Amino acid sequence: MVWFAFITNGGEEIAIWNPLIRKYRKLPSEPIEKPPGFSNSWPISLAFGYDKHNDDYKVLRVVRFFNMDKPGKEFEVKVCSIRLQCWKKIEDQWPNKEWSICSDSVFSNGALHWLVAEEGQSPENIVAFDLATEKFWVIRVPIKAPTSCVTCLEVLEGQLCFIVIVDEMYNDVWLMKEYGEESSWTSIYKIEQGDVGSTFEYCKPLMCSKNNRKKILMEEFHRCRTYLIWYDIQKKIRKRVKIPKLPEVFQTVTCVGSLLLLDGDNVIDPTQKNNRCDFVYARNESPSEHLNPLVKGVIY
Repeated sequence: MVWFAFITNGGEEIAIWNPLIRKYRKLPSEPIEKPPGFSNSWPISLAFGYDKHNDDYKVLRVVRFFNMDKPGKEFEVKVCSIRLQCWKKIEDQWPNKEWSICSDSVFSNGALHWLVAEEGQSPENIVAFDLATEKFWVIRVPIKAPTSCVTCLEVLEGQLCFIVIVDEMYNDVWLMKEYGEESSWTSIYKIEQGDVGSTFEYCKPLMCSKNNRKKILMEEFHRCRTYLIWYDIQKKIRKRVKIPKLPEVFQTVTCVGSLLLLDGDNVIDPTQKNNRCDFVYARNESPSEHLNPLVKGVIY
């Protein structure tokens, strides 16, 4: 799997980026087809993943339509094949028109996933989209969080990871051990106030150590700064990862490197232009066995 970044200009331009070869490619433009009777379309959600059955990378675009003064919503879902370089409309319906997307997308087990919820409610479900069959299905989250809490969806060691953030008190982290089996949701750890600092907002899990997976590499946001830390689940202690010249605030992603070439039309080499986006690699002390050791990417 290659990790790609989306670059949008008012939702009209989308590009995919391979950080290893440092090139990005613009996708064909595709209009948003607003259904009759709707005046607003927001938000536009983009997702990316690999369809191994058809050996194709795909970009999914989900647009929600609504009116400010009338009830009811509609959704438009389109997918772009990177291999064929064309878009098509997905006929399978969004599972529930009252559900809005309330998380970034994550890719796991050949499918794209989002947390969804009705207006004013906390998420109780995950919508999954299978890139091979191009069908939607629904997964229940392990617990219903209070509406005052923030929830996040991540992927840890290839498995879906559901996180409940309770103010600055703790992060409650759940892992789906067997994909698609709701009974396999397991609480794997809870980071409480004082474990990583006097106050904290969110510790994003990135990967597990090889040492019996007792340590988690995390991105910690604390007092308006971002840090990378190793957190020992059993001992509840942290150790900061020191990487020189990182910005004060950044976002971290994990990826498995690929030399997939982005050739043909609309391919741009940002090293020949003003490059507003850098991808920084750094070796970690004990990476997951499933990931390339050069996995920590920082966008700033």
